[in-house]
Amino acid sequence: VNIDLDASVICLDKSRNLKDLIFFQKLRSSDGSIRHGGDEREGDEKGDDEKIFLSLDAISDEIEYIGFVINSFSGQELDDVKKASCHLYDTRGKKDYARYVMSNCQMLDRHTALVVGCLYRDESNENDWCLWIIAEAAQGRTVHENVDELQRALVNGPPQPEPPVEVPDEYEDIIIPPMPDPVPVCEEDIVIAPMHDMDDIVVKL
Repeated sequence: VNIDLDASVICLDKSRNLKDLIFFQKLRSSDGSIRHGGDEREGDEKGDDEKIFLSLDAISDEIEYIGFVINSFSGQELDDVKKASCHLYDTRGKKDYARYVMSNCQMLDRHTALVVGCLYRDESNENDWCLWIIAEAAQGRTVHENVDELQRALVNGPPQPEPPVEVPDEYEDIIIPPMPDPVPVCEEDIVIAPMHDMDDIVVKL
């Protein structure tokens, strides 16, 4: 059975007010910085069925949060998806920053929507963007039904990056071993890579 999965974008301002939606019926953001590649209804295309392109340096200054949502437009529960993933891809570095594998995920049982994550501006430098994996299962066949989920998730605010620790000169010869790889958030389904020098990215479903 083919499941019609739709990838969409929610844009909010600093007060978490809705400013824009980019989805299969509105393929471009008002400022032109976000472009939806179009709807693939059958889910049987090889490779990535849907793509959303973002030029972060062209995002309107009033946009503070960019949320990513996946909906089962056909209404089937998301845990019935046999093979699907959503990933955030850097077109310049040619690598994934984050990847969420949805296949047979029990967390998605009896749910038709998934708030995957959110890009948000760094408080210390608004030209930099950070990624927060939310991974909240929800209900909704279209992205319009999930704006409130993203707004609620942002009430307490996404985590801000911790500033680098300054080491006194007398300890400059100390060698600190590298931190272990990030621990997946939802069992083995989410993998997060460090984010830096990010300009043009693609969300792929």
